[in-house]
Amino acid sequence: MPLAKKKGFRIETKTLRTKLLRDGFDLTETNKLFSEVALFFLLIIADDPDGVDESDFKRYYEPRFFSPEATEVFGFDCPQSLRRAALAKAIGIYKSWRSNYENWKKREVERLAKKGKPSKKHRPPVLPGELHLNATFYSGMFKENDGKSLVLKVLTKGAWKWVKFCYQAPMLPEGWQLSTAALITKQNGSAWFNWVIERYQPATGGIKTVMHNGNKICAVDLDLDGELAKCAIYDVEVDGTTREVARMTTFGHKEHVALRKSRLGEMAQLMNKTGIICKGFASNRWRKIRNGEIDQSRKQAKQIVDFAARNGAAVIVFEHLGRLRPTLRSFSRRSNQKRAYWLKSAVQDQVSWIARQNHNILTAKINPRDTSNTEAVTREPVMRTDQMWKATWLAFDPENWDFFKSNEGYHPGHLAVSRTGSIINSGLNACRNIMLKFCKRYYSKPELVIARCVESSIQTVRATHLNSITGEV
Repeated sequence: MPLAKKKGFRIETKTLRTKLLRDGFDLTETNKLFSEVALFFLLIIADDPDGVDESDFKRYYEPRFFSPEATEVFGFDCPQSLRRAALAKAIGIYKSWRSNYENWKKREVERLAKKGKPSKKHRPPVLPGELHLNATFYSGMFKENDGKSLVLKVLTKGAWKWVKFCYQAPMLPEGWQLSTAALITKQNGSAWFNWVIERYQPATGGIKTVMHNGNKICAVDLDLDGELAKCAIYDVEVDGTTREVARMTTFGHKEHVALRKSRLGEMAQLMNKTGIICKGFASNRWRKIRNGEIDQSRKQAKQIVDFAARNGAAVIVFEHLGRLRPTLRSFSRRSNQKRAYWLKSAVQDQVSWIARQNHNILTAKINPRDTSNTEAVTREPVMRTDQMWKATWLAFDPENWDFFKSNEGYHPGHLAVSRTGSIINSGLNACRNIMLKFCKRYYSKPELVIARCVESSIQTVRATHLNSITGEV
């Protein structure tokens, strides 16, 4: 049974996949009828959408077919549980269409104001004319579940029958309980009964409540090459004073980038050799690339979440990187950049889901403006490079810094050098900027307290440089 709402808690859900092992039953028949019933209700809702936002929409639509004063005929033979599940699915489809339609109308108003004429390419979304859904099973559609087998009510040759199925499934995680389920049929003939499992999770009250009395936050800076994420934990006091308590760099991304570039290079050579560029070409190779990106996003997200949970962080903060677009260049280079940008977003989505579900940690995003090109403490601009000798040369004299800026300009690098001579890891500096930007939402004057002196100050850099010239130790 689904969990009831409980004050002070929210209901967390995820899916438990179970494979049905009994053959000889055409389970697609059940899914086909469910789709037809859902489409029937969708047409009814489209004509009379007033009941969509009712708290109990069943009482609004069912009396039209199943009351003594019923004026319409329900032409399907199906159990009440399946019928109500189909109605709920139709409500969800209609709400999704309505939201998309409202967004389309707003965009059209903006286009008319900007161009003075409607767009011919961007047409309004329409309700589907046919549905191919997986049947949702409420509690009245299954029984006698012992963890290895259960009895399902399915449609077989036009008749509803109770049929026993054995199934394979992983163990139910501790603290979770079974709710509703969906009957999944695949083209290869396999059938799956996927459970929605639920549990109570203490409500946080939102980020504002979490940060009201200070807390620990984890700031994450994502990069494209090298190791993907630099993370730092900051302890925030009630007055906005912050102290860094832990750092971490994820691992495994550098090897993944090398493998991705190699695979894309092979694809480019294959396309050049065969002259074939079409849908379905080298599908197995593309599948390997796609699966590799998905797997890497999960690995990176797990490292970030484990680090945040281990240090007691209540919020994980990212930069909002939704406007990144690959530049026009060769096929392999553009494809690599496109997948790197996708991986950034996938990691953020995975972190948000895993952190909230498993550890009750919230996530937030901030504007990325000036997080990488300014020094967090002094707020002065920085130049970045990957070479230590060049960073030392930049820090030695402000004129060198000005010369570098005018000739090479700002570009990526793991070392950030300010004009006054400080050198810091660019990822750590970005984490500090991300943290300070986030704290400005809740504290008037957030301040970063550095517990120890930065070793690469201008005096140390100049002394090291002079000693290397004179030969002194």
